[in-house]
Amino acid sequence: MEPTEESGPSTPAVIVAASPSPDPSPTLTAVATASPTPGAVLTASPTATPAAADLEAMLPVELDGIPLLRSSLSASDFPASGDMCLNICPGEPQDLAAALGVDIDSVDLAIAYTDVDEPPGVLIVAFRFPGARTEQLIPARTLAMADPNWPGVFENLTLGGKSVTWASYSVFPSAGTMEYLYAVGDVLFRLNDAVEFSGPEDVPPLTLHAIEALP
Repeated sequence: MEPTEESGPSTPAVIVAASPSPDPSPTLTAVATASPTPGAVLTASPTATPAAADLEAMLPVELDGIPLLRSSLSASDFPASGDMCLNICPGEPQDLAAALGVDIDSVDLAIAYTDVDEPPGVLIVAFRFPGARTEQLIPARTLAMADPNWPGVFENLTLGGKSVTWASYSVFPSAGTMEYLYAVGDVLFRLNDAVEFSGPEDVPPLTLHAIEALP
């Protein structure tokens, strides 16, 4: 699967009805998401010398016999603006770091995706925010992705023995506007699949196996 194109948010972020966070509740800062401007096309390719080898190693090498392409980089090397979202949107790590109060220079990213021609496929993005608490990570993501014109839909699930949040950010759901979120330590995992209109009632097998493979 070639990485799917997503549309990044272009409106100021607001708090949405995200899944409850354990007490004490994290303090998150609302940040305005940058409007896309002509710019970067973002892709992942195998990393010869990983920028974050330990983070990249958290991602599976293969799923159901399908190899995954993996790469990693420092978030500070990532464009802060642009109009194309392939794997990660321009400004996405910057917005998350700002919401969490983490210096962008300390943030690392790792990406893995199935390189197959036909669905099903899966994309996994790992963000590491040093010093952030686990319970902050998913609310920070839903905060950064919020649409003030639609509250979003969120559902807490147990998948592969892990606590996962399914999120849908658009009134017109698609593979690019729905995701599965999982956090462990200071790492946030975002999973997107290539199956249109998948959801909490019909998790694609490859997505489930990807969640099972995470730490």
